[in-house]
Parts: sequence; structure tokens; C-alpha cells
Amino acid sequence: MRRILLLICIFFMVATVSAQEPTPQGPVLLIAGVDVNGEGFPLVVVDVGTGDTRTLATFARGALCPPSLLPQARAVIYEVVGPTNTVYQVSTTSGDRVTLREPDTLLLNCPQVSPGGDAIAWINPGSDGTQLILSDITGNNVANLVSHDRIYDVIWSPAGSLLVYTVMSDTRPYPELYSMSRNADIAPYLFWTPEMGLILDYEWAGNGSGLLVAYRVDDVTGVTLFPIECVVGVEEDCVVDPIATFSGDATIDLLGAYSPINNEAVISVQYPEPAAGFPSADLWLIKLDGDSSPRQITNSPTLLKTDAIWSGDGRTIYFIGSVYNDERQILRGGIYSVLRNGSEPAILRYESEIFSPASILWRFD
Repeated sequence: MRRILLLICIFFMVATVSAQEPTPQGPVLLIAGVDVNGEGFPLVVVDVGTGDTRTLATFARGALCPPSLLPQARAVIYEVVGPTNTVYQVSTTSGDRVTLREPDTLLLNCPQVSPGGDAIAWINPGSDGTQLILSDITGNNVANLVSHDRIYDVIWSPAGSLLVYTVMSDTRPYPELYSMSRNADIAPYLFWTPEMGLILDYEWAGNGSGLLVAYRVDDVTGVTLFPIECVVGVEEDCVVDPIATFSGDATIDLLGAYSPINNEAVISVQYPEPAAGFPSADLWLIKLDGDSSPRQITNSPTLLKTDAIWSGDGRTIYFIGSVYNDERQILRGGIYSVLRNGSEPAILRYESEIFSPASILWRFD
């Protein structure tokens, strides 16, 4: 009888401990980063809850432009910068790596996969201008869509029918934004000029209603949701209506982080810190409908915040925070989390002795 009672007590003790110490929870993220020992640039799948990692591939050199993903992150398109750039496709399940495009007489840079996964947009820099090129998903069957003096930062619209890109030239050295149909059936449309504000960053809003633009004008740094009708030219003489404003010395990074349950986005707001040698930064929540003021949710300015993603329930935001290492003079990154309501300090959830996260590419559900 005593033995039975002892076993029952042990069972309830174990059950109580298990209830008090649940298994840590967290998303599984696809991360691009840097080996802290100088051994390359790995693509890693990180389980933030358990700390388990799986390295998909390691490249000897970094990417020329941010890596692009096939739909549902089946594979990563990664362009290795070097004397001759090479583009690889890496499977996120097996880690198999194939050469998508080797250097040839046509230099193509910065591949961006269409949302439908049926085409890739590239830029072709040349001595007499830059071309915006469209190819099939294998990098072949290329077609020149348009040429400008210099083209940067090409992005697809959520439906994949439109491309938005930056144009600069010697005569107009400040960024201008153009939109263009992927079919090249109409001329490119200039929808943002420097007189409207100096472009800091832009991306399509999570609901596809327009282009989220961070800009600076006069003594104000702002964020606006520029309607799609203004982007494509259906409406002209559009007014820049800010949904959030900050002081003019602020720099804003739009992190592509949109709440899955409401109309909110997370942005990184940075201020210069000359004594520190790198900017102070914190995360802010903004409402895309602009019906409330932006709200600061972190208070750790020495932690440079560069990428963010929401949890599936919309309660938690995971982000990459980097600390400057004075001895080695490098930024060392980790993955942190903070509650949406900002009621508690950010928590370090993942850190590696050999791997420094640099950007979040995907959250696996």
C-alpha cells in the first residue's frame, strides 16, 4: 500500500513540475546570418522555442541583395557577390543547392521572385544605363521591360501584376519611384518625386491596399500609406497623408511585419548616436488606418533592431536585435521577443556562439 501511495505521489509531483515548467514556445524561422568566426554566411532554420537549428547552406560570401523566396518558402534564391556573381536556389526542406544562373554575357543582379513563383525580376547594370529584366523562374527566357539611368530596389505587387522600383540619375540624384506593369503594355509611371519627400524605405502593405512609404520632408520623418490608385496613376495629384510622424532626424526601417489579426505594422525607428558609432533604435506600432498615434513597444535603444515578424496569434513580435561589440567592432545579433502591448521588456530568445542572425526571411507555421 505504501508503495502504491509513493508512486501516486511521484506521479503528481512530476505532473506538477511539468505544469509549472512548460516546454518553451516559439516560431520556427528561416534566418540569413553571418558566422561570427568569419566562416561564411549561412542560411539557418531556427526553432526559437527549443533553440534547435538546421543549417541549409553556407556561402563563402554574402548576398548582393536580400535573398528572395519561392512561394511558401519552398526555396531561397541567393545571389553570392564576388568577381562574378552566381545565383543559387536552396531547398528549405532538403538543403539541396543548385545553380540557378551562372555568370554569362548578360549580367543580372538582385533576383526578386514573383508572388506566384512564375517569374523573376532582375536588374542589368550597364555603362549606358540599367535595365529592368524579366525572366522565367529558371532565370532563362529574359525580356527587357524598361531602361533608366540607375534602377534600385525592385519589388513586386502582392498580385504579381506590377513592379515598383527606384530611379536615380546624375541630373536627378534623389530617389524617384516608378511603377510598371509586368507585361510592359503601358509606359512606366512616375508616382513619387523628391518634392513629395526623400524616400527612406517602401514596401507593399500587408493587406495590399497600397504602398507603405517612409520618407523625410522638411523637419519631419513620416510614414504614409500611398493608395494603389495613386501608385498606378488611376488617380493623379495625390496628397501625401502621413499615418505616423517622427522628428526629422529619425530614420525608419519598414520591416514587412504586419499583424495577422488587425491593421497594425511594426517599424524600427532609429536616431543618430554619434558617440556610440551606430544609431539607437526601438520598435513602434503604427495603425495603417492612421486612427491613433504610433506607440513605442521596446525601450532598449542600444539594441539595433533590423527585422521583425509576428506570432500567429498576433500577441508577440519576434525581432533581430544586434549589439555592437567594441572589442571586435562588429554587430552581434540574437532573436528577441516582445509582447504587442509592450507591457514587459524584450526577452532574448535565441543566441548562438557561432551564428549571428541578420535577417528573418520566413516564419514556418
